Amino acid sequence: MKKSIKVLLIISVLSILLCLFFFQFISWQKVSISGIGIFKVPKDWIVTKKENVIYITDRSIEEKEYKIYLIGINKVKDDDGKYHYEFFEDIERIGNHESVVYSNSASYWIELFCINENIEEKYVISFSNVSGDRSFLNSSIYFLAWDNLIDEETIVKIVKTFTTHPL
Repeated sequence: MKKSIKVLLIISVLSILLCLFFFQFISWQKVSISGIGIFKVPKDWIVTKKENVIYITDRSIEEKEYKIYLIGINKVKDDDGKYHYEFFEDIERIGNHESVVYSNSASYWIELFCINENIEEKYVISFSNVSGDRSFLNSSIYFLAWDNLIDEETIVKIVKTFTTHPL
């Protein structure tokens, strides 16, 4: 009898924990990126797509003094066949630490930048739509956690929500 009560208690606790885990993402909003996929961010974050850039901020970018949670830009191939991305002018990419890559074609890492002559670490998230069709291997977007408002736990949650668009 004691054994069945323990098993029932363990199943109940695990069920509650699983429900809590999924509930945190229910209140998040979906962000869709054409040709790449969908990911989720907290519902109160403002998502603005302007030209080739996606801003995820605490308030509208039309207002003054907004804070940037994430800023995203597509990966671009230059004439030499190398990939690069630029978030802002006058910042220099110095290098990065090891990245964490997930099976959903999403990854994140910490990258070093020289900004106003200061070395700063910023999280970078990459979402890629990798398929068997080679023409889609270049479909990636990078997000930079610009104002350092996001901790690693939130970065991981965002990365884990990514799913690719069916091609």
